[in-house]
Amino acid sequence: MAGLALGADIAASASVDISDDALFLTEENLRRNEHITNQSETVQVLKSLDGGRDNWEGSFDVVVANIPSNTLAMLLPTLTRALKGGAGVVLCSGYPTTELEKVRKAANDCGLDEEMARRRYESGWVLQVFGAGRSTS
Repeated sequence: MAGLALGADIAASASVDISDDALFLTEENLRRNEHITNQSETVQVLKSLDGGRDNWEGSFDVVVANIPSNTLAMLLPTLTRALKGGAGVVLCSGYPTTELEKVRKAANDCGLDEEMARRRYESGWVLQVFGAGRSTS
């Protein structure tokens, strides 16, 4: 929703989740906040990652994952494959700063390099930005 409110392209926006319930809540949240996103259309909400299988179509310039580090480390290979042409960025958050090295290692194992200048901290939590196909330490 924040991306849409800031002008993200609705045609290229999608939501993918491991939980069908989370996807339902995404659709409901977008409907209720249509006035914030200034969109009359709904973002394409795609199927869940059923059993870890990649069952969505398309690829993306940006993937946002706001989930616990253990789940993120497990899903990073799938999220990396969702990047358009092997390029783009994965924004990772939802875990404390004590977990950032675990996530960085998992991302590196997938060919992602952290963009250190874009790392942010807030009240013991971290946002890490990983780019595909480039080294930006």
